[in-house]
Amino acid sequence: MARTALRRQGGALCAVLVFTIALGLVACSDQRPAVHDATLALLRFEDDLHSRSESGESLSLAVRLSGPAAEELYLVHDESELAWRFGADEIERARIDDAAAAGMTHMFEGICPPAGGTDLPGGQYRVIVYGRDRLDVEQRVRLRVPEPSARQALTMPRLEWDDGGVGLVTPAARTLLRIYDEDRQAVESFALHPGLLPEPAAARLQQITDDEYHERWRVLLFAFVDDSELVLVGSGL
Repeated sequence: MARTALRRQGGALCAVLVFTIALGLVACSDQRPAVHDATLALLRFEDDLHSRSESGESLSLAVRLSGPAAEELYLVHDESELAWRFGADEIERARIDDAAAAGMTHMFEGICPPAGGTDLPGGQYRVIVYGRDRLDVEQRVRLRVPEPSARQALTMPRLEWDDGGVGLVTPAARTLLRIYDEDRQAVESFALHPGLLPEPAAARLQQITDDEYHERWRVLLFAFVDDSELVLVGSGL
Protein backbone atom coordinates (compact mmCIF):
# COMPACT_ATOMS: atom_id res chain seq x y z
CA MET A 1 0.00 0.00 0.00
CA ALA A 2 2.86 2.38 0.86
CA ARG A 3 4.46 1.55 -2.50
CA THR A 4 1.19 2.33 -4.30
CA ALA A 5 0.87 5.67 -2.49
CA LEU A 6 4.45 6.52 -3.40
CA ARG A 7 3.73 5.74 -7.07
CA ARG A 8 0.69 8.03 -6.90
CA GLN A 9 2.75 10.85 -5.33
CA GLY A 10 5.45 10.37 -7.95
CA GLY A 11 2.87 10.49 -10.74
CA ALA A 12 1.35 13.67 -9.30
CA LEU A 13 4.79 15.25 -8.98
CA CYS A 14 5.61 14.41 -12.61
CA ALA A 15 2.32 15.93 -13.71
CA VAL A 16 3.11 19.13 -11.81
CA LEU A 17 6.59 19.27 -13.33
CA VAL A 18 5.24 18.71 -16.86
CA PHE A 19 2.63 21.46 -16.33
CA THR A 20 5.27 23.84 -14.94
CA ILE A 21 7.63 23.17 -17.85
CA ALA A 22 4.78 23.68 -20.32
CA LEU A 23 3.98 27.05 -18.74
CA GLY A 24 7.63 28.00 -18.98
CA LEU A 25 7.76 27.06 -22.67
CA VAL A 26 4.64 29.11 -23.36
CA ALA A 27 6.14 32.09 -21.52
CA CYS A 28 9.42 31.77 -23.43
CA SER A 29 7.61 31.62 -26.78
CA ASP A 30 5.46 34.70 -26.04
CA GLN A 31 6.35 37.08 -28.84
CA ARG A 32 4.14 39.98 -27.73
CA PRO A 33 5.62 43.47 -27.98
CA ALA A 34 4.89 45.69 -24.98
CA VAL A 35 2.94 48.93 -25.47
CA HIS A 36 4.03 51.50 -22.89
CA ASP A 37 1.97 54.48 -24.01
CA ALA A 38 0.17 55.86 -27.03
CA THR A 39 -0.76 59.41 -28.00
CA LEU A 40 -3.10 60.60 -30.70
CA ALA A 41 -3.57 64.00 -32.34
CA LEU A 42 -5.93 65.29 -35.00
CA LEU A 43 -4.19 67.31 -37.72
CA ARG A 44 -6.37 69.71 -39.72
CA PHE A 45 -4.68 70.97 -42.88
CA GLU A 46 -5.22 73.85 -45.23
CA ASP A 47 -6.66 72.75 -48.55
CA ASP A 48 -3.48 73.53 -50.47
CA LEU A 49 -1.40 71.43 -48.09
CA HIS A 50 -3.62 68.39 -48.04
CA SER A 51 -4.84 67.10 -51.39
CA ARG A 52 -5.78 63.59 -50.26
CA SER A 53 -9.14 64.44 -48.71
CA GLU A 54 -11.76 67.18 -48.83
CA SER A 55 -11.97 67.19 -45.04
CA GLY A 56 -8.28 68.08 -44.68
CA GLU A 57 -7.92 65.93 -41.55
CA SER A 58 -5.50 63.17 -40.59
CA LEU A 59 -4.61 61.40 -37.36
CA SER A 60 -1.08 61.45 -35.99
CA LEU A 61 -0.29 58.39 -33.88
CA ALA A 62 2.76 57.84 -31.65
CA VAL A 63 3.29 54.56 -29.79
CA ARG A 64 6.18 53.58 -27.52
CA LEU A 65 7.01 49.88 -27.87
CA SER A 66 9.51 47.44 -26.41
CA GLY A 67 10.27 43.76 -26.67
CA PRO A 68 9.97 41.69 -29.85
CA ALA A 69 9.44 43.42 -33.16
CA ALA A 70 5.87 44.36 -33.95
CA GLU A 71 4.49 42.70 -37.08
CA GLU A 72 1.32 44.80 -37.43
CA LEU A 73 -0.23 47.81 -35.72
CA TYR A 74 -3.89 48.83 -35.93
CA LEU A 75 -5.73 51.95 -34.81
CA VAL A 76 -9.47 51.33 -34.43
CA HIS A 77 -12.43 53.59 -33.64
CA ASP A 78 -15.20 51.10 -32.90
CA GLU A 79 -18.10 53.54 -32.82
CA SER A 80 -17.52 54.79 -36.38
CA GLU A 81 -16.01 51.47 -37.59
CA LEU A 82 -12.92 53.28 -38.85
CA ALA A 83 -9.60 51.42 -38.78
CA TRP A 84 -6.04 51.94 -40.01
CA ARG A 85 -3.30 49.35 -40.43
CA PHE A 86 0.48 49.74 -40.37
CA GLY A 87 2.64 46.84 -41.57
CA ALA A 88 6.03 45.78 -40.24
CA ASP A 89 7.82 47.77 -42.94
CA GLU A 90 6.00 50.95 -41.82
CA ILE A 91 6.73 50.57 -38.13
CA GLU A 92 9.66 52.85 -37.46
CA ARG A 93 12.06 51.17 -35.07
CA ALA A 94 15.15 53.27 -35.66
CA ARG A 95 14.30 55.71 -32.88
CA ILE A 96 15.43 54.36 -29.54
CA ASP A 97 14.39 56.21 -26.39
CA ASP A 98 16.47 54.16 -23.96
CA ALA A 99 18.95 51.74 -25.47
CA ALA A 100 19.94 50.48 -22.01
CA ALA A 101 16.40 49.31 -21.21
CA ALA A 102 15.84 45.55 -21.28
CA GLY A 103 14.43 44.55 -24.64
CA MET A 104 15.02 48.07 -26.00
CA THR A 105 12.34 50.75 -26.25
CA HIS A 106 11.23 52.16 -29.60
CA MET A 107 8.95 54.94 -30.74
CA PHE A 108 6.64 54.40 -33.69
CA GLU A 109 5.15 57.50 -35.32
CA GLY A 110 2.69 57.37 -38.18
CA ILE A 111 0.11 59.46 -40.01
CA CYS A 112 -3.23 57.73 -40.60
CA PRO A 113 -4.61 58.45 -44.09
CA PRO A 114 -7.82 60.51 -44.29
CA ALA A 115 -11.10 58.64 -44.04
CA GLY A 116 -12.49 59.50 -47.47
CA GLY A 117 -13.65 63.02 -46.72
CA THR A 118 -15.17 62.06 -43.35
CA ASP A 119 -14.64 64.38 -40.40
CA LEU A 120 -12.61 62.26 -38.03
CA PRO A 121 -14.29 61.50 -34.70
CA GLY A 122 -13.07 62.14 -31.20
CA GLY A 123 -13.57 59.72 -28.33
CA GLN A 124 -11.98 56.39 -27.56
CA TYR A 125 -9.65 54.56 -29.96
CA ARG A 126 -7.90 51.22 -29.60
CA VAL A 127 -4.24 50.62 -30.50
CA ILE A 128 -3.70 46.92 -31.27
CA VAL A 129 -0.17 45.62 -31.84
CA TYR A 130 0.52 42.12 -33.16
CA GLY A 131 3.78 40.29 -32.59
CA ARG A 132 4.86 36.93 -33.95
CA ASP A 133 2.40 34.03 -33.75
CA ARG A 134 -0.41 36.61 -33.93
CA LEU A 135 -0.14 37.36 -30.21
CA ASP A 136 -1.57 40.82 -29.62
CA VAL A 137 -1.53 43.58 -27.04
CA GLU A 138 -3.99 46.44 -26.83
CA GLN A 139 -4.10 49.92 -25.36
CA ARG A 140 -6.92 52.44 -25.37
CA VAL A 141 -6.34 56.12 -26.08
CA ARG A 142 -8.82 59.00 -26.00
CA LEU A 143 -8.84 61.80 -28.56
CA ARG A 144 -10.28 65.13 -27.35
CA VAL A 145 -11.30 67.41 -30.20
CA PRO A 146 -14.01 70.02 -30.85
CA GLU A 147 -17.09 69.02 -32.81
CA PRO A 148 -16.61 69.08 -36.62
CA SER A 149 -18.61 72.32 -37.04
CA ALA A 150 -16.44 74.05 -34.43
CA ARG A 151 -13.26 72.75 -36.04
CA GLN A 152 -14.27 74.03 -39.46
CA ALA A 153 -14.99 77.48 -38.03
CA LEU A 154 -11.45 77.88 -36.67
CA THR A 155 -9.10 80.22 -38.52
CA MET A 156 -6.01 78.47 -39.83
CA PRO A 157 -2.69 79.93 -38.64
CA ARG A 158 -1.04 82.28 -41.13
CA LEU A 159 1.68 84.89 -41.45
CA GLU A 160 1.08 88.49 -42.50
CA TRP A 161 3.96 90.40 -44.05
CA ASP A 162 4.19 94.20 -43.99
CA ASP A 163 6.79 96.94 -43.57
CA GLY A 164 6.66 96.57 -39.79
CA GLY A 165 7.72 92.93 -39.84
CA VAL A 166 6.04 89.55 -39.93
CA GLY A 167 2.95 88.96 -37.82
CA LEU A 168 1.33 85.68 -36.80
CA VAL A 169 -2.44 85.31 -36.88
CA THR A 170 -3.53 82.17 -35.03
CA PRO A 171 -6.49 80.94 -32.96
CA ALA A 172 -4.12 79.16 -30.58
CA ALA A 173 -2.00 80.50 -27.74
CA ARG A 174 0.86 78.21 -28.77
CA THR A 175 2.12 77.80 -32.33
CA LEU A 176 5.22 76.11 -33.67
CA LEU A 177 6.93 77.23 -36.88
CA ARG A 178 8.93 74.38 -38.39
CA ILE A 179 11.26 74.51 -41.40
CA TYR A 180 11.85 71.45 -43.59
CA ASP A 181 14.66 70.94 -46.08
CA GLU A 182 14.46 69.44 -49.57
CA ASP A 183 14.49 65.92 -48.08
CA ARG A 184 11.42 66.83 -45.98
CA GLN A 185 13.47 66.64 -42.78
CA ALA A 186 12.73 69.17 -40.04
CA VAL A 187 15.84 71.31 -39.59
CA GLU A 188 14.66 74.29 -37.49
CA SER A 189 11.78 75.12 -35.13
CA PHE A 190 10.56 78.32 -33.48
CA ALA A 191 7.97 78.58 -30.69
CA LEU A 192 5.62 81.47 -31.51
CA HIS A 193 2.77 83.45 -29.99
CA PRO A 194 0.16 85.65 -31.74
CA GLY A 195 1.55 88.99 -32.93
CA LEU A 196 4.92 89.98 -34.33
CA LEU A 197 7.44 87.20 -34.81
CA PRO A 198 10.67 87.38 -32.79
CA GLU A 199 13.67 88.59 -34.77
CA PRO A 200 15.40 85.18 -35.20
CA ALA A 201 12.28 83.62 -36.76
CA ALA A 202 11.53 86.64 -38.95
CA ALA A 203 15.15 86.84 -40.15
CA ARG A 204 15.22 83.14 -41.03
CA LEU A 205 12.01 83.44 -43.04
CA GLN A 206 13.45 86.42 -44.88
CA GLN A 207 16.54 84.36 -45.76
CA ILE A 208 14.34 81.64 -47.20
CA THR A 209 12.22 84.03 -49.29
CA ASP A 210 15.40 85.67 -50.62
CA ASP A 211 16.91 82.29 -51.52
CA GLU A 212 17.06 81.75 -55.27
CA TYR A 213 16.02 78.14 -54.65
CA HIS A 214 13.44 78.85 -51.97
CA GLU A 215 11.17 76.14 -53.42
CA ARG A 216 13.35 73.53 -51.73
CA TRP A 217 12.23 74.76 -48.30
CA ARG A 218 8.87 74.02 -46.73
CA VAL A 219 7.65 76.08 -43.79
CA LEU A 220 4.66 74.90 -41.76
CA LEU A 221 2.77 76.41 -38.83
CA PHE A 222 1.44 74.03 -36.17
CA ALA A 223 -1.20 75.70 -33.96
CA PHE A 224 -2.05 73.66 -30.84
CA VAL A 225 -5.67 74.32 -29.89
CA ASP A 226 -6.07 74.54 -26.12
CA ASP A 227 -7.74 71.72 -24.15
CA SER A 228 -7.74 69.31 -27.07
CA GLU A 229 -5.52 67.16 -29.29
CA LEU A 230 -6.38 69.27 -32.34
CA VAL A 231 -3.44 70.75 -34.28
CA LEU A 232 -4.07 73.22 -37.12
CA VAL A 233 -1.40 72.98 -39.81
CA GLY A 234 -0.96 75.97 -42.12
CA SER A 235 1.62 77.22 -44.57
CA GLY A 236 4.27 79.59 -43.26
CA LEU A 237 5.06 81.10 -46.66
